[in-house]
Amino acid sequence: MEAIAINVLRIIDEIEQLVETGKGWMGKRVVNEEEFFTKIQQLRSALPKSMKEAEDLMRKAEAVVKSAQAEADRLIDTAEREAEKLVTEARTRSDRMVGEAKTHADRTVAEAKAHSDRVLTDSQTRAERMIGEASAKASSTIEAANTQSQRTIDEANDRAARVEEDAQKRADALVAEDAITLRAQKEADQLLEKANTESATTATNPRRQTSRPNPARPSRLEHPTIETSKSR
Repeated sequence: MEAIAINVLRIIDEIEQLVETGKGWMGKRVVNEEEFFTKIQQLRSALPKSMKEAEDLMRKAEAVVKSAQAEADRLIDTAEREAEKLVTEARTRSDRMVGEAKTHADRTVAEAKAHSDRVLTDSQTRAERMIGEASAKASSTIEAANTQSQRTIDEANDRAARVEEDAQKRADALVAEDAITLRAQKEADQLLEKANTESATTATNPRRQTSRPNPARPSRLEHPTIETSKSR
């Protein structure tokens, strides 16, 4: 009987140790259900079935186990709800952070697009201004070139007109000089013919020859103008 009592006490000590070493949660202990019922079974085996005290002890032990199990279930349920709450809060924070990040990204993209549009507009404005300046400069250059070209053409026309006028004057002078030369040649031919006629008349009429000597061919009747004309 003493050995049975010692064995019972040992098992009870082990049950107490099992409860004491269980995980604490909000002032409660969570024990391993399988180990606990194993100890209870050992306790039942150690006690004689006829002992009322042993039965009472078993009932109390079972009550303790049920209470511990209920508390464990409650703690687990509370822990699950807390975990679910934490997950929900974390998901909410994550969604909020994702929304904020998306909003920031959209704002950044919008700002970048606005900046790009401004840069493009400025570039187009500068390009149009440069094209306008280049067109104006080209027009000015073309106008200056046209003016210079027209002035050059006018000067060339003036020079050509003067050259033509000078040439015409020289041609007129040459024509006039040739006319004078021809007229002088004609007069010289007439004088020569007249002298020849008079010389022939004197030769046939000696009386007239004695009264008027036969003049020699005058040197002035030589044709200097003809030679001059030929030299020209």
